[in-house]
Amino acid sequence: MPLPAQQTAADSLIALLSSAKNDTIKARLYNGIFNQFVSADYDKALFYAHAGLAHAEKMKWGKGIAVFRSNIGQVYSNSGQFDSAMYFYNQSLEENLKNKDKRNAASDYNNMGTAAFNIKNDYPAAVEYYLKGLRLAEELKDTALTAICLSNISAIFLQQQNYEKSLDYAGKALQLRLHTGNTTDIARSYQVIGKVYYQQHDTVKARENFTQALQLSASDGNNEGIAEAWSALALCYGSNYRAVIEARTKAMDIWNEINPLYTEAITNLGNLGIAYMDSVRYGVQKTETPKTVQPSISTKLLQRAEEYITTAIRFGEQTGDTDNRSYFLGSLSELQEFKGNYKDALFNYKLFREIQDSIFSQENKNKIAAAESQLVVDKKNSELKISRLRVANQQRTIWAIAIGALLLAGIGYMFYRQATTRKKTNKTLSLLNQELDAANQAKATLFTIINHDLRAPVSRLMSLLQLQQNAPDLLQENEMELHRGKIRAEGASLLHNMENMLWWSKSQMDKFSPKSENVSVKELFDYLRGFFSSQEQVKLSFAGAEGLEVKTDGQYLKIILQNLTANAINALKQTEQGSVQWEAFQESGKIKLSIQDNGPGFSPEQLQQLQGGEISLHGKSGFGLYIIKEMAKAIQCRIVAENHKSGARVVIEIEQKS
Repeated sequence: MPLPAQQTAADSLIALLSSAKNDTIKARLYNGIFNQFVSADYDKALFYAHAGLAHAEKMKWGKGIAVFRSNIGQVYSNSGQFDSAMYFYNQSLEENLKNKDKRNAASDYNNMGTAAFNIKNDYPAAVEYYLKGLRLAEELKDTALTAICLSNISAIFLQQQNYEKSLDYAGKALQLRLHTGNTTDIARSYQVIGKVYYQQHDTVKARENFTQALQLSASDGNNEGIAEAWSALALCYGSNYRAVIEARTKAMDIWNEINPLYTEAITNLGNLGIAYMDSVRYGVQKTETPKTVQPSISTKLLQRAEEYITTAIRFGEQTGDTDNRSYFLGSLSELQEFKGNYKDALFNYKLFREIQDSIFSQENKNKIAAAESQLVVDKKNSELKISRLRVANQQRTIWAIAIGALLLAGIGYMFYRQATTRKKTNKTLSLLNQELDAANQAKATLFTIINHDLRAPVSRLMSLLQLQQNAPDLLQENEMELHRGKIRAEGASLLHNMENMLWWSKSQMDKFSPKSENVSVKELFDYLRGFFSSQEQVKLSFAGAEGLEVKTDGQYLKIILQNLTANAINALKQTEQGSVQWEAFQESGKIKLSIQDNGPGFSPEQLQQLQGGEISLHGKSGFGLYIIKEMAKAIQCRIVAENHKSGARVVIEIEQKS
C-alpha cells in the first residue's frame, strides 16, 4: 500500500487529469502518478502506465510511448515477472532506437540487465545488457549514465566473487561521480566499494567506505542513502549484536517512511530479525550458566526475531523477490528449530530447499537430458548389434553408395574450384577498375587545372602582345618599358604554373617518390626574392635563414614556398602598403618556415581546406591550395594555417630526421 504522503501526491495529480487541456501535460501527469505508485501499489502503477501508453500512442509521441512501455516493464520487473518485463523493455528499446534516443535506449539496457540479474540470476545476460548501455552512455559522453552502468557491472562481478574486477568498475564509477560532484551518486559508489571490501573480509576498509556514504547522505538529506548506509554498517559490527540491532533499527525506521517494499528494506528487515535471534543464540558468554539467562527477555527477543523474519518473507513474496524470500525461509527454519518447533522448522526448510532447487532448475534439466541421452545411446547400441548381422548382404550397396559419394564429392570440388577462380578473377577486375578510376580522376584533375590555371595567364599574355602589336604608338617609351615588364611577368607566371603542373603530374606517376637531400634555407629565400622581384605592389622580407638547412626534396619545397608567396601577394591586392614576411627558425627538433602578411586573412573555407578539408578544383580558387597540400603530403611536412590580427600566417613544419 502507498504511504499517506504518496497517496496524497497521487490524488493531487489524478485531480489535475480531467482539467489538463494540453496533451503533453496530460502525458506527464500520467507519468507522475505512475511514479507515486510504482514502489507501493503495483496494480495502480500498471493501470496508469497503460493509460499513459494509450494516451501517448494517440498523440503519436514516440518518446512518450517508449517511456510508458519502460514503466510497464518496471512494474513487471519489480513484481518478479521476468518475461513480461523483458517484453515491454524490448518494446521501449525498439522505439528509442527508432527515434535515435540513445540516452533512453541506454536506460532500457540497464533495466533489462537489472531484470536478468535480480529475477533470473542470469549474470552473463545481465553483463551483456549493461555493457551495451555503457557503450551508448560513452558515445553520449553522459558521465552520470556511464557511472550507473559501471556500478551495475561492478555488482555483477561482486556477485560472482570476482572482487578485483568489481573494485575496478566501482572505482571508475566513483571517479566519474567525484568529477560531477553529485553527493547522492558518490555515496552509492562508496556503498558498492564497501560491500566489495566486506566480501573480502576487510571490515576496516568496508566500514570506512560505509561511513563515507553515511556522512555524504546525511549532508545531502538523502534518507534512502542514510538507510542503506546504516544497513551496510551493521555488517561491520560482527557479534556486537546491540550495535547491529541499533543500526538496522535506524535503517528500518527510515525505510518504513520511504517504502518498506524496497529490496534493501526487505533485506534489512530480515537481517534485523536474524540479529535478534543471534543475540539469544550466541549472546551468552561461555562462562555463564543457563540459569543466568532471563527467560522472559529471551522469549521477547525471539518473538521479535520471528516477527521481522516472517514479515520479510511476506514482503519478498509480495514483490517477487525470490532471493530474499528463500534466504529468510531458511533463517525462519533455524529459528523454529532453536525454539523446539521442529515440525514447522522442517516444513520451512523443505520450502527453502524447493525454492533453491528452482533457482538451479537448469542443472536438473541437464541431468534429465543426460539420462535421456544415455537411454538413447543404449538403444542404439542394441540396434547396431542386430545391424551387424545384415552388413554382409549390404556390402555391394555400401560400395555403390561410397563410389557415388566420391563422384558427388569430385563434382562438388570442381564447382568449388570454379567459384574460387571466379572470385579471384572478380577481385582482379575490381582492382583494375579501381586503378582505372584513379587514372580517370587524375586525368580529370589535370584538365581542370589546365582549364583554370593556364587559360587565365595565357589570355592575359595574349592581350598584352596584341596591344603591343596593334597599337604600339599609343604607348610612350616609359610605358612601353612597363608594358614589356608586364609581358615578362605574365610569361613568368605562366611558366611557373606550367612547371607546377608538370611536377604535380610527375608526382601522380607510379613508383615516383620525392628525393631527400640537404637544402639551404637561404638558397630557397634567395630564389623567392628573385622570382618575385618584378612585382612592386607588395614588400617582401626574409629573416632567419642563415646557417639553416632542411633535409627534404628541394623542388617540392620550392614549389610550396612559391605558391604560398603567390597566394599571399594575390591576397594583398586591395591592401595599401602590403607586406609579406618569411621567417625561418628551429624549434623542438623541427625546422619551421613561417610566412605572414598584413592582408584580410584566410576565409573560413580556406582555413578548413588547409587544415584537412577537401579542396575542390572546380571553383575559382585554382591550383594554389591544392598543390600546396599535395606537395606537403608527398614530403611529409605539416602545414599550420591561422589568422592573426595583422593578417594571415602559415607555418611549414619539417621534422629533421637523423
